[in-house]
Amino acid sequence: MITKKNVFLATSGYLATSIGIIVFLKYILGCPWRGECVDLGWSGDLIFALFFLPMPIFLITFVFSLLTYNLHDAVFIAWRKFALWAVPVLMILTYILTIPPRTGGLGIGSVIAASFTLATLFLLFASFVIISLVIIVWKYFSTRSK
Repeated sequence: MITKKNVFLATSGYLATSIGIIVFLKYILGCPWRGECVDLGWSGDLIFALFFLPMPIFLITFVFSLLTYNLHDAVFIAWRKFALWAVPVLMILTYILTIPPRTGGLGIGSVIAASFTLATLFLLFASFVIISLVIIVWKYFSTRSK
């Protein structure tokens, strides 16, 4: 069952684990953000993909779980209905947009593509935040009047 407590514990646990692993690998073992981690024999791209890319999604979800934690259950349930499909879609789109192209080149095309990717991700995350806030505020005031 997806409850307020479960969402809060899952997101905070993921964030704490991710930060711990990133700090350990980056600052203690000296692995680069992306590229080979010589000491371990595997790619830093895996670290980047598993722990760094989804961090903004989990951070935003953590903030909204904190925001709805002390509110009426109906507010959390309304936001949860939206977040149950929006978070996976946002995560999949983040992975798709950040997969590096396999074609070479460091010219203007790469700069334009990176700018487009950042702008698209910003719009996606901003949309998620705005829609979440609208749902929470709307449901809060509709349950408060009862």
